[in-house]
Amino acid sequence: MREYIIIGAGAIGSVLGAYLKRKGIEVILIDENKEHIETINSQGLTIETPTGSFNTKIDAFSTEDFMEQRKESLKNVILSVKAQDTKRALMPFIELLDEDSSVVSCQNGLTESLVSEVIGEERTIGCFVNIYSDYLSPGLIKYGGQGSLYLGELNGEKSDRLYKIKEDLSKWGTPVITDNINGFIWSKLAYGSVLATTALVDEKMATILSLEQYRPVFVRIAKEILCVAKEENINLENFEEWDPYSILDFQINSKEVEEVFDNLVSRLKTYTKVKSGVWRDLAIKKKKTEMHSQLTPVFERAEKHSLNLPITRKMLELISEIEDGIREMSYNNLDILKRLT
Repeated sequence: MREYIIIGAGAIGSVLGAYLKRKGIEVILIDENKEHIETINSQGLTIETPTGSFNTKIDAFSTEDFMEQRKESLKNVILSVKAQDTKRALMPFIELLDEDSSVVSCQNGLTESLVSEVIGEERTIGCFVNIYSDYLSPGLIKYGGQGSLYLGELNGEKSDRLYKIKEDLSKWGTPVITDNINGFIWSKLAYGSVLATTALVDEKMATILSLEQYRPVFVRIAKEILCVAKEENINLENFEEWDPYSILDFQINSKEVEEVFDNLVSRLKTYTKVKSGVWRDLAIKKKKTEMHSQLTPVFERAEKHSLNLPITRKMLELISEIEDGIREMSYNNLDILKRLT
């Protein structure tokens, strides 16, 4: 039986780990939140779903404790940490990786390039993940909806190891193998930036995105990022109700674009997770978000193609000010962005 080491037992890592373990796959969770680790080891990991909760007994360690007792190599690793923590979280485990090891970058942003810098492209597996879940408290994760998960080799090959990982992750849901993982990752960058922008207001994502007066803001942010992807020769992919080419190819107030956002609002209303992870970092955890790490590589690529991205840059500036405690969440923040459209 294959064993999975999941580095990062937050919202996504815990959900995947719990479902794999529940269905008989060996899993070890690694996280730096000591209280979370202690609770999982003493009381199990609880996943709260729209249809009820379940508890799974699963081994959990801090990085330091795991490295002290582990001597054999790691074959299957799922990296599920914030984008800004990618290299720091992965570095301690390099000595336990061999030529047959693989690391799935189950994260937000352009993290596959960071992982491959550390361990090599041949051991890196790309992953697009869109799971609606939240860390509520030590040992407790709220899972609001399955969403999507795509796996892909960075070179586009549909390898045997992808099918093995897909088979295991089918214990969670319906993973899909793709030969264009970058197309999904860039498409989600635009989608995720739209959801992150809703965190400028202390309100539900669906409520904010349904307001017609602010639609041009969200369309412009998505379009700015997608224009960078276009210049990078990325073949963008649709997922769920998100259609990136409708946003790239049509005007802001076009019927096609309105349908994309109307469909997005309808989907968001079906989930129990009603606010973004960025909102939770700002309002609940009072910590830095991962938006800087997600968007900095986009800005670097944009400069290479002489693209400015003024709305996206301003959005990140406003988020930074909320992080620093010098700005409040309010609709005034969206008004500031609207004046730039």
